[in-house]
Amino acid sequence: MDTDTSNKDEISDDADFQGTVSRAIPFLWKEGMAWKKTHGCVSCHQIPFMLWSLTKAHHAGFDVDRTALDELRAWSLEPMHFEKPINRESTTVLQTLAGNIDTINALFIGDQIADKKQSSVFSKALVENQENDGSWKPCGQLPNQKRSKAETRQVTTLWTTLILAQQNIKPKNIQAIEQIIENDSPESTEWLTARMLLARERGESSVQNTLIQELIKRQHHDGGWGWLSSEQSDALGTGMALYALKRSSYPESSYDPSAIRARAARATHYLTETQEPNGSWIVMGTKNKTRNRPTETATFWGTAWAVIALLQD
Repeated sequence: MDTDTSNKDEISDDADFQGTVSRAIPFLWKEGMAWKKTHGCVSCHQIPFMLWSLTKAHHAGFDVDRTALDELRAWSLEPMHFEKPINRESTTVLQTLAGNIDTINALFIGDQIADKKQSSVFSKALVENQENDGSWKPCGQLPNQKRSKAETRQVTTLWTTLILAQQNIKPKNIQAIEQIIENDSPESTEWLTARMLLARERGESSVQNTLIQELIKRQHHDGGWGWLSSEQSDALGTGMALYALKRSSYPESSYDPSAIRARAARATHYLTETQEPNGSWIVMGTKNKTRNRPTETATFWGTAWAVIALLQD
């Protein structure tokens, strides 16, 4: 971890990342559509983050096929497509929604649910599937991630709480949520990111500033973050951290904006310097059994987060 505040923080935040984003777009299209063709389902990592990153790229003026993007979005918002084709006939819509909380969260986080009727259906599913202890259950293979099961549940709960707060919807058990999300020593950059964004949404300036300080403390010498803070830098952790820092540089935060900009500039530099020739960033697997080798899922997820963070104002 890096707590040095010497002049290496003075890397310009005006780095030209246009080429970096341009190279990532074809990779995200190709691999995202390959996932759709091969697996036939939305997933919580692949399609929502493809939609979010490419939508941001389109809005930023990059060459993205708007018609194809709209068609993919419409397909992705059909709950039946949350399930693999083999499971659809034996699974009800309510069961599908209950088992895909993280998929719903990812679509909301990326601002992909514009239709009020669809938004209401998905929001209702989030409210109704809160567990008795106040948490939300992580879906799919997320419980097998290389961090504690408790933190994985906390992260799903943080993202869900953030989504509901953004819509001014009160969960059934607010008090229990505060106990669930409490974590004095989070392992992952994702926990810090989600908690920081929730603090910003709630107007918890002191909490937000504490989390900014912790995130900055965990930045590595190369300018990046690992998805797990103890591991080497990768695009997944760096994308999440950079996105959170940029969102935290608004007036709601009283933290020194120059310090945030300097750290964000270093993260941008890390991303522009570590991109692969095919437009991706190689990321080690986020599951216990793949923790020491790169995986297609982690690489795609990290590449999408890198683009999202680079394009965030």
